[in-house]
Amino acid sequence: VHFFHEGDPLDYYLIYPDGRLETRVMGSNVSEGQLMQMVVPGGVWKASRISENASLGYALIGEAVSPGFEYEDMTLGYHELLLDLFPQHHDLIIEMSHPELVQAPR
Repeated sequence: VHFFHEGDPLDYYLIYPDGRLETRVMGSNVSEGQLMQMVVPGGVWKASRISENASLGYALIGEAVSPGFEYEDMTLGYHELLLDLFPQHHDLIIEMSHPELVQAPR
């Protein structure tokens, strides 16, 4: 569960295992459809960035994970892995992934 605390709105990009892309906005303006909290199920790839209309230059969020977080259960979003799984989202994956994370460690 992600919790928005303060700052600029965040654009969240969620790619589900079936390849479906969903965009959500976390922020404090609920009358505009922004979310103060949201659940992201396991197995969903996620990325976020401060929205283009940002004025403060930061966003503060919190996250609660259940069951407990274990690093061995997490997979980083390497370009190669994500592009193999979701080629239809090529531009977003390249834009939102770190350029040095080109291939998964062997």
